[in-house]
Amino acid sequence: MALWDQCAMDYDVPELWDLAKELLDLQEPSPALSWAEHLRVSIIMGSTIPRGWKDSSSFPFKGLLISAIYLQEAERSLTSPIPDRAWHLIAIAYYHLGLNSTESELMAQARKRAEKNAEVTEVARGMVLGALDWVAKNRNPRSIAEAREMVYQRICDKEGEIEEFLFEYADKAKIDKALPNSERRFQALQRIEALTRDWALPNGPYPEISRRFAQFSQRKAGKDRAEPLPKAHHPGEPEGPEPSAAPSLEIISVRADGFTLTTRVSKADPEPDS
Repeated sequence: MALWDQCAMDYDVPELWDLAKELLDLQEPSPALSWAEHLRVSIIMGSTIPRGWKDSSSFPFKGLLISAIYLQEAERSLTSPIPDRAWHLIAIAYYHLGLNSTESELMAQARKRAEKNAEVTEVARGMVLGALDWVAKNRNPRSIAEAREMVYQRICDKEGEIEEFLFEYADKAKIDKALPNSERRFQALQRIEALTRDWALPNGPYPEISRRFAQFSQRKAGKDRAEPLPKAHHPGEPEGPEPSAAPSLEIISVRADGFTLTTRVSKADPEPDS
């Protein structure tokens, strides 16, 4: 609680604790979520905000409010039939408290850049994911590099919907609108191809894309290959000896009556009595 109090004092919003209690006391039946989880989702989506805040997007202390709700719910759960639930609630509380901790200027700039890049590449990511689904259903790439090339070729196809998304990405990426459409299209494709190289890496910035590419890795392809079938045995053909770990020599003799005699000699065989 001391950490929450310190953070609330830093931002001068101690009243959020009382608001959290008020929201918890309004508990209503929720078929899919606990009441605390329902409030968390509602606050994140902006449908529940403190009185006095006119615009939900301008309320910067969502994490602090959610943290207060979960800390109080954890305290209440200690007297419930399942007191161990408190550990889960406290973990979520401190996670959201961390989201409202003071961040350095460098971290803030990095976060803003990541958010801006995610917004700009949203359409491109949709195209890549759609192309990956198509490749998985219609092609059989044996490596990530081959899958990446197939994805690029699929996006290059001049289909109506893909073409519209391509120019939408060109607008978001601020590719000069004064250029001919063919040049804008070419530049957009070049950028998407470069982005896909990073997105296809195991530690790429978008896990949902990295996982899709990982299914085409050479290691997985090797595992998926069928084992060679054993040689079929034909009727009338002599059965071979049981495999042995020790080296051995086989002498096969075909008799005049058509029968075959097989003799196996191995160092593992017992020595004959002298």
